[in-house]
Amino acid sequence: MLYARAAGAVVLGTLAVLHFNVPLILIALLFFATLAIVLRFRGPFNGGSDAMTLMMLIGAGVPTLAPGVKWVARAGLAWIAVNVIASYVLSGLAKVREPEWRNGRKIGRAHV
Repeated sequence: MLYARAAGAVVLGTLAVLHFNVPLILIALLFFATLAIVLRFRGPFNGGSDAMTLMMLIGAGVPTLAPGVKWVARAGLAWIAVNVIASYVLSGLAKVREPEWRNGRKIGRAHV
């Protein structure tokens, strides 16, 4: 289910940025369904991926508000790019700071 939502967000975002007519209602439905799941099931297994899905849907929804305006589409794509880069940089820095990530103990506990 989680991968399906993330894949759906990527596909809708790509189509919206490439100026295919993705109805805003589809993006809004996926956004609010993901938001409801995040609010209902707060826990360790729906943190970053659900947040990233919401960020992608925001970036995908922006171009549908002003179809045909290239800078708006670019702004939506930039929003997605900044959030993806920030996500990887921050998680990488957190792993560099914690010795348990460097010696492998954290990975062993994550799979239990």
